[in-house]
This record gives sequence, C-alpha cells and structure tokens, in this order.
Amino acid sequence: MWKVTPMVILLLSAGLESIPDEVYEASNIDGATAWQTFKYVTLPLLKPSITMALILRAIDAFRIFELVLVLAGRATPVISTFAYDEYNNYANAYTSAAASTILLLIIAVFIVSYLKIAGTKEER
Repeated sequence: MWKVTPMVILLLSAGLESIPDEVYEASNIDGATAWQTFKYVTLPLLKPSITMALILRAIDAFRIFELVLVLAGRATPVISTFAYDEYNNYANAYTSAAASTILLLIIAVFIVSYLKIAGTKEER
C-alpha cells in the first residue's frame, strides 16, 4: 500500500484541481454547508479520479511479488508466489502456468475496465 500511495494522491490531487472554482462558489451562494459541498459537489466530481485510482491500485496489487515473498516468506501464499513455488520448488510447470494464466485473466479484467473508463472520459 505504501508503495503506491504517491500515485493515488497524485491522481486525487489532479482530480481536485480539475474542479472549477465556480462550482464551489455556486454551492456557497446556494447556502450549502461544508459537508454538503463535499457530499454533493466534490465527491461526485471526484468520482472518475477515485475510480481510476482504485483500478490502477488493484492492478498494482496483483503485480506485487517480491514484497510478499520477502516479508512473509512462503507462509502467506498469494497467486504470484504460488506460481513461483510450484515452478521452482516442485517443478510443476503446468500448475504454475495455470496459476499465471488465472492471474493474467484477473489483471486483464481490470485493464479492460480501466481502458473503457479512460476511453469514455476522453470521448466527453
């Protein structure tokens, strides 16, 4: 988590910077409180940035291999360390290939959703 926090903060900061000041002025003129401004103005306009940050974070979470292996060893098997162990320790190439293919398909789902959302945003 701590390795990708700067990326998430950068995406959310860019999203906050893209919100026009006129929107906040309009909510202030309408008499909205700070909480109402956040709930009804900031959060809906920040939703695309939050979605992108979550999808990119999910893709990155599946990519992490060495951190889990170094910190937890083989006591905490995730799919990437499982594929590594099956191939290197047990010489089971077929199980390792199957686990890697499943990992690829999971990441592909996130990438396709990211591309659809990014494409939709560019078309606007």
